[in-house]
Amino acid sequence: MLLRRLERKDLDVLVDWLDDAAFRRFIYGDDERLKRQMGSHILALLGGAMSLPTAAAGHFVCDAGERGPVGLAGVFDLCWRNRSCIVSTYRSPSCSPEDFYGGACSGILEYCFDELNLHRAGARVDARDEAAWRAYEQAGARRELVLRGHGLRDGQPSDVYGYGVLRSEFDVARKGRTQEAGV
Repeated sequence: MLLRRLERKDLDVLVDWLDDAAFRRFIYGDDERLKRQMGSHILALLGGAMSLPTAAAGHFVCDAGERGPVGLAGVFDLCWRNRSCIVSTYRSPSCSPEDFYGGACSGILEYCFDELNLHRAGARVDARDEAAWRAYEQAGARRELVLRGHGLRDGQPSDVYGYGVLRSEFDVARKGRTQEAGV
């Protein structure tokens, strides 16, 4: 899976994703915003402003080649002083968790460590999204906390897992994945 910058050609896909509550949570953290407000923010993003209203350091399209965009990955709460950030991913309903999370999670972490030269990245993952938190674990992240009832999904409280990974831990996991693949 390739992570790339958003482009104008992605507009139709992003607008289609507005119907997905998970996409609205990815952008705003809640599901209360109107589609029109989100649509105007997406248009502004594609019109030249390179940040969504979440104060992200960067959003990337998760591109599955011929299938096209299958999700987004973002870097949030970037702190240059501490060389740390929070990452997040959104998977479109058209892509299975197995096909998405491994590439998206490791891809955004590679960006954080290889391009931004960060020391640490964190992620908050809904406890019910096992494919997501397992992908972060395979990328070297450790579960550092459980936020009980921190999320609200479909009107019900949901636990959220807090993960953290240091560059050195990610490098060890990446080396292991490379050796397993025989590269």
